[in-house]
Amino acid sequence: MYLKEGCSLLLKTRKSPIPFVLNTNPIPNPDKPNNPVPESYVVESHVIKVLKHEPDIVSSLEYFKSLVNSGTFKHTQLTYKTMIEKLGRNNEMDGIQYLLQQMKLESVPCSEELFIIVMNSYRRAKLGEQCLKMFYRIREFGCIPSVKIYNHVLDVLLSENMFKMINPLYNNMKGEGLEPNVFTYNILLKALCKNGKVDGACKLLVEMSNKGCPPDDVSYTTIISSMCKSGEVDKAKELALRFEPVVPVYNALIHGMCREYRIKEAFDLMNEMVDKGVDPN
Repeated sequence: MYLKEGCSLLLKTRKSPIPFVLNTNPIPNPDKPNNPVPESYVVESHVIKVLKHEPDIVSSLEYFKSLVNSGTFKHTQLTYKTMIEKLGRNNEMDGIQYLLQQMKLESVPCSEELFIIVMNSYRRAKLGEQCLKMFYRIREFGCIPSVKIYNHVLDVLLSENMFKMINPLYNNMKGEGLEPNVFTYNILLKALCKNGKVDGACKLLVEMSNKGCPPDDVSYTTIISSMCKSGEVDKAKELALRFEPVVPVYNALIHGMCREYRIKEAFDLMNEMVDKGVDPN
């Protein structure tokens, strides 16, 4: 077997230069007006503007580091947030971890909003396990776990089908004295349904009401869609009668009936929607 002449595909592969930038002290390029404002007048709003408008992620990080090296500006929670958010959109998780460590060293507290941005970055990069490890280090960065943060981590685990890790994390949340809200329960309902445990999801629906957290449209639609997919359309229809009809629930029921070739019933259900003042989409 012979290889064709030409440039190797390996040579064409562009590796991210981010690790190189992190381990070097960037030298400002005089030919590129990254910072038209005099060094002595660098302010937070200008730094944020430059970071947001620079299209190249490497140039953004070089600019970010050059400010530190010049000693003319001390990064704030907002400038860190802007840079971390930009790195997250590019799946540059090494860069995010580096900046979080810098925040820790400089005693810049990590806000709830920023930590959620970090969690969402892990989700975008499909790194559920690393997300969980980072979450358990949350207090190192001066951030206290909240229900909102727990919800985002649970959602990351759900997106990666890491069902075995969801319940321990949920128990950990309750152990910290945090009360789950409807978003928490909806994530748990989706996890149970995706894992084929519809009966468990129905029990959780009852638990929600008993704990003063009434299910919403997402809660019911999640279970009804799962029932229809597993061929339990009639049971799903019975459940739908318990609450105010909404379009997503009708959509799930109609789809379930069409799947079983119950076309007349599907049309009857659509007419029922109209009679109840629910407009089909």
